[in-house]
Amino acid sequence: MPTEGEEGTYTGIYSVIVAVISLCGGTLNDSKLERYMKRMRLDDATPVEGYEKPALLIKRMEREGYIVRIKETGPGGEEDVSWMLGPRAKVEIGDDGVRGLTKVVYNQPEGDEGQDLEKRIARSLGIGERPDEIRRQAAAAAAVDGGAEQKRRGRPRKDDNAEDAEEDDDESDDE
Repeated sequence: MPTEGEEGTYTGIYSVIVAVISLCGGTLNDSKLERYMKRMRLDDATPVEGYEKPALLIKRMEREGYIVRIKETGPGGEEDVSWMLGPRAKVEIGDDGVRGLTKVVYNQPEGDEGQDLEKRIARSLGIGERPDEIRRQAAAAAAVDGGAEQKRRGRPRKDDNAEDAEEDDDESDDE
């Protein structure tokens, strides 16, 4: 049975790997995962009891649903392996956990630098703007254009056609 310290070590390792995959757009190819594990000094051995080999640790994370292995066969018959976030990682860690871990690692600075870090994290996680924010920006852009009317898409409504027909009738009466 693993000790509390060993489980904490495992939790730290999978949290960092999930954060790396998240910050790389949600998918990471196998060679890059190996490179990141080497940077964490996990290329030869891991400190997790019973999972000393990195391949065993990756298999455990895959089995527990933290990461998902995607195998694709290329045109020449070569296999490309990439890793994505698993359902358990999305639920247990999510974007908020990745954001928190990144802030701790970078020792989030105060002021403008802190806001810059927050923007960079959001961009890396692919967190888009909220729809209400997009609407506000569109309204501001319309105001800058001098109130130019937005172009309507699609077919005109029946009501619009009726108004146009009435205007045509009014113009023909003037003649």
